[in-house]
Amino acid sequence: MRDAIAHFFDTSAFPARWDCGSGWVEEPIYGWLHIFSDLAVFASYYAVPCVVAWFVLRKPELKFPPIFWVFLGLVFFSCGSVHLVEAGIFYWPHYRLSAVIKFITAAVSSVGVVILAKTLPMALDLKSPAQLQAEIEERRQAETKLDFEENLLGTLMKHLPDTIYFKDKHGKYLRVNHALAEKLRLANPSQAIGRSESDFLDTHLASEIERDDQSVLESEHPIVGRIEREPWSDRDNVQKWVSSSRLPLQNRQGELIGTFGISHDITPIKQSEERLANLAQQLALPRGASAKPSPLKLSEFGLRDMISCGSAIRGMGLRHDSRRSVDAEIVEYLYQRMKTDDNQHAFSLVRMFQTSRYGDLDPIARAAAKEAAGGTSLSSNTICLTLQGTAGVEPAWNDRARSAGHRAIPLPSVEAVDRLPMIAQLIQQLGFDVGGILQGRGDVIMRTADTNVFHVPVAPGSPFIPAQDEFVVPYGIQSVIGFGDLLPSGDLFAVICFSRVPISRETAILFSHLSISTKIALLAHEQGDDRVEAQIMAVDQLLRNHEQVVCDQEAILHQTVSELELARDAANSANRAKSEFLANM
Repeated sequence: MRDAIAHFFDTSAFPARWDCGSGWVEEPIYGWLHIFSDLAVFASYYAVPCVVAWFVLRKPELKFPPIFWVFLGLVFFSCGSVHLVEAGIFYWPHYRLSAVIKFITAAVSSVGVVILAKTLPMALDLKSPAQLQAEIEERRQAETKLDFEENLLGTLMKHLPDTIYFKDKHGKYLRVNHALAEKLRLANPSQAIGRSESDFLDTHLASEIERDDQSVLESEHPIVGRIEREPWSDRDNVQKWVSSSRLPLQNRQGELIGTFGISHDITPIKQSEERLANLAQQLALPRGASAKPSPLKLSEFGLRDMISCGSAIRGMGLRHDSRRSVDAEIVEYLYQRMKTDDNQHAFSLVRMFQTSRYGDLDPIARAAAKEAAGGTSLSSNTICLTLQGTAGVEPAWNDRARSAGHRAIPLPSVEAVDRLPMIAQLIQQLGFDVGGILQGRGDVIMRTADTNVFHVPVAPGSPFIPAQDEFVVPYGIQSVIGFGDLLPSGDLFAVICFSRVPISRETAILFSHLSISTKIALLAHEQGDDRVEAQIMAVDQLLRNHEQVVCDQEAILHQTVSELELARDAANSANRAKSEFLANM
């Protein structure tokens, strides 16, 4: 073994490279160029792993597998050693050592080629610096968005008065908002995590909530908008009502992980409904099917008839499932029940209208409005007076589809309304500002009066009633009576009756009661959070109107009695004078 090692390092059989030919002596510059180049390459190869190690050691968070360091050292140190030996051969001809080192370098390089062939496709998939910067920016924006959304959720959970919770499959709280934490009498919402209703409520109430949660988990169907008593109010001996929704909670993969819910306090609404029910009971609002009404002579229409008609109209809103059915029955009721002294229809035509935006109309009504507008352009916000119901002596007057000329009347401007005198007078007499009506917003409509009645006592020759020769005269129209009011949406409804019986001012005033009754019937089919409040205000308005009408009728009665007494006294005086005259004869 010792002899083999000695033989390996024996250089006597090999000459130094300076001694290999006269060319090195003649041109030694090339020899030195070889030596310095090999030494420079040697130094560079040895410096690479040292520099890499220096930077890596300064960043402990960077972790590389051991094979990385082994491969890095073998490749660079073996290549560097080859050039170091090559430089030394000019003085120390150790060709055997040079051959072994070159063999080792060749083996390491060959292995490197194989490894490179396997890793190069993955290396080619690595993102460029620009792509990495774009990805970093994208992640930064995502983190900013996530932080913003978390802040929004935190703000919602902190300040929303509705109670919000998230639970796992076992009914344990994952998160609750501040409002629910207050109900649970906790100082911090985090104190509810891991606890359930059974930790805060009695067994009966907790079991009911757990059954609801279990039902949502098993069916994976939400319970939305259920009206129920708030469980915490029983504990506090305060009756409160909430609208509760419970929904299945899923993770990003769509897997069911629990439930979540929200409850909104509707106690004021329930209280308003109770007030409305009490008022309705006071007014004896009918809720069942109505019997066939008896005819009413319009010429004798009085307080009792007003009360009867108002009660019937109010009941229509509760009896029907759709607004369209209510509109149709109101006009049909007025047309059929009001009679002349010879038991004919007192109204030749009864129609109900309502303002609507052009963009909200159905295609047929929209086409009718466009045709009626002529060349005037209509925007989606243009107000149109749309026909809601019609009844009359002609077959065509009993079908909305056949009333094309009045199906939708566009009102694009105040000037356009002024060119329609009956509509302008209708809005004015009902007590509304035309400009406000055309804006379609109840909060900007100025009320100039509170009559709710439109009355033209003498229709023939009136500048406010159109189609004198085609309609008024042929059908014997004597007066026009109408009524209407605003709905919470800002839309104006109006009922117009063309009467063959003259209608006095005293009779017209009674129709204000029907106006409010019609509004109550229509409110039953209105949408919006302010519907119940509007119903209460309408019923209150009805009561005040009823009182006012009774007072007015009482005043009329007193005036009539006074006039009769004066007439009686005058008759008595005349009789006494006659008697004295005859006695003196």
